[in-house]
Amino acid sequence: MDYTIVENSFFMASSAEPSESSAVGQEAFYLAEPIRILIAEDDKDIRYSLTALFDSIGYQVTEAQDGCEFLDQLAPFILATANDSPPDVILTDVRMPGFDVLNIIEGLRQMGWRIPIFVFSAFADSAMYQRVKQVGVTKFFHKPLDFDQLEQAVRLVTWNAQRD
Repeated sequence: MDYTIVENSFFMASSAEPSESSAVGQEAFYLAEPIRILIAEDDKDIRYSLTALFDSIGYQVTEAQDGCEFLDQLAPFILATANDSPPDVILTDVRMPGFDVLNIIEGLRQMGWRIPIFVFSAFADSAMYQRVKQVGVTKFFHKPLDFDQLEQAVRLVTWNAQRD
């Protein structure tokens, strides 16, 4: 399914389900509220690029520059003190200063959080793959990131979530 963005909103032009192999470009689906996405990345250039990408297509983006800030962004939702809803999607680097991101993700899953969580790293080994799988990450991406693949994966899970 192809996508078009009209005034930072998504509009569905067909009922066809998007797939990971579909082109991103001309048809889209309407969302009553923007998808909230939390981007946690210690590399400033990657974080800014991801923020610009998802902001330009209508997502409401929040950033975290390290593991501590990542946890700070999630704490109000974990403690149920937030006036807003938690993020709909999380994109995060695996290795950042501060808290262990995979431990945070594991804790979220143990609390029942089922939101899509995409992780990426330039330093993946078999132990990391095993740990990523164990904590319930939605999808792992290698750095350097393929922004088109990441965008398509996020669109697919958010489209599926809107159908439920």
